[in-house]
Amino acid sequence: MDRRAAPSRSVARDRNPTSGRNEASGRKRITVLAFFCLLLALGTGVHRDYGISWDEPFQREYGHAAYAYITQADESMFEGPNQYYGPAFELALVLSEKALGLDDSRDIYFMRHLMTHILFLVGLVFFYKFCVRIFGDWRAGLLGCILLVISPRIFAHSFYNSKDIPVLALYMIGMFTLLRFLDSMTIGRALAHALVCAILVDIRIEGGMLPALTVGFAVATFISSRPGRKETLLRSGSLAAYLGALVLLVIALWPTLWRDPVHHFIKAFEEMSHYPLNLPVKYTGKFIWPEDLPWHYTSVWILITTPVVHMTCFIAGVTASIGFLFRKYTAFPIRTRDLVLLLIWFFFPLVYLPLSSAVVFDEWRHTFFVYPAFVGIALVGLLTVLRGIRVHLRGAWRTGVSVMLLAAFGAGVANTARIMIATHPYQNVYFNTLTGGIRGADGRFDLDYWGLSYREALEYILRSDRDPSVSLSVYTRPGRSNAAILPATERERLEFVDDPYEATYFATHERWNRLRYRSREEFFAVRVDGVRIMLVLKETTADSLVTILGE
Repeated sequence: MDRRAAPSRSVARDRNPTSGRNEASGRKRITVLAFFCLLLALGTGVHRDYGISWDEPFQREYGHAAYAYITQADESMFEGPNQYYGPAFELALVLSEKALGLDDSRDIYFMRHLMTHILFLVGLVFFYKFCVRIFGDWRAGLLGCILLVISPRIFAHSFYNSKDIPVLALYMIGMFTLLRFLDSMTIGRALAHALVCAILVDIRIEGGMLPALTVGFAVATFISSRPGRKETLLRSGSLAAYLGALVLLVIALWPTLWRDPVHHFIKAFEEMSHYPLNLPVKYTGKFIWPEDLPWHYTSVWILITTPVVHMTCFIAGVTASIGFLFRKYTAFPIRTRDLVLLLIWFFFPLVYLPLSSAVVFDEWRHTFFVYPAFVGIALVGLLTVLRGIRVHLRGAWRTGVSVMLLAAFGAGVANTARIMIATHPYQNVYFNTLTGGIRGADGRFDLDYWGLSYREALEYILRSDRDPSVSLSVYTRPGRSNAAILPATERERLEFVDDPYEATYFATHERWNRLRYRSREEFFAVRVDGVRIMLVLKETTADSLVTILGE
């Protein structure tokens, strides 16, 4: 009986050759789903740990002003420096706030942090699909997502930065819809891509690069494929539908443009390209006004705040890409069109910004949207090296070198993850070993420039001092803003005083060299790897404040 059963199973396998593939596909789906569920659980678990960034209150106010303009014709949104910011995501946050019936500031900011992170994760799903599409391997997609998440600054900003993270997320979504559109120029795909592009532009004006890439690559695809007359008409109609829908949707989703679309769009471009900022930034140990920053400001920030393992793969990717474009390597892991798209996505903004004299500041957050392209190029480097090992080495050498390479890569990623856990929730002050970590960056570059560490300072003061009213003076605005994320009973105990000489406590974050003081006068400090990023003094003397604040 056993002898008859064994051949039967063998024949069954032969008659169903797709069973193995189905099983592998099922395991793949389970692995990918488990990965993203794990990320969602992680984000949900830690989103309450972050403070309020410098710009968050202004972003929320602008969102409410845009909502009031739409619902009540209140024109306050046209006042102040934020009138030309795209309100698309802020409006979504306001609508969520109202739909959930939130009225306590603590709940509102927790909701904002979670929603911002969820949008980041949605973008990450599309980045996974983007990587699978260009590399043809789901494992490359997962690896790309891991590199993006295990990037300390990006991860931290994905909770409290409702300005730059939505742009990053929409670029990841938009690049995937762009590839779908280029592969099959149908009306449906054109309209879907137009919607993503419109939302992106209506968040930040630099989103305009994506429509430009769409037109350029669509025309190039059209020319290179030499379609027949019928196909030409279909593609031309789809591109026209894309452009028409894009214009209409950009105007419809951006209330500022409703009055005079052309005039206000030009003003928005001018405003965002030359945003006035009267605050110096610290760069290479010097305080420099934003309009005077050197051309390499953004590139250097990327270099010193990106994990070394990511940077090593990126350098390999750029080298391999140059070799492929000039020598046409066979066995290259990506098509020429997709490689060119990645290279333009990353390098064009970094070249354009200095040439246009655009004002950038606060590290490289304005160009976070190029980071998925950076990761894509890094994957090109890693996969090219692995393919080269398989082609040029044999037997034990091939296995041994591959294992060592992957082990070194995994160790580098794991070490970065360890640092992220150890410094939580201050991954925003991460510097890589090229800089000597945060210790090497201290005094040379801005650290907690957005003042998120004020939250921990306020919490410590209120735990230590149980008086019904606690007087406090803070050096910058985030000190007051972070009270909004405290429990209502606790924030009501805080009495903010403008004059630091009249307050019981004085708090300041690391910005503009304001942590110069005698250590014996320290009441509390937030430290990351031994470096102070927040200082609290109690019952300070006049001499102490002169030392910190200057004459």
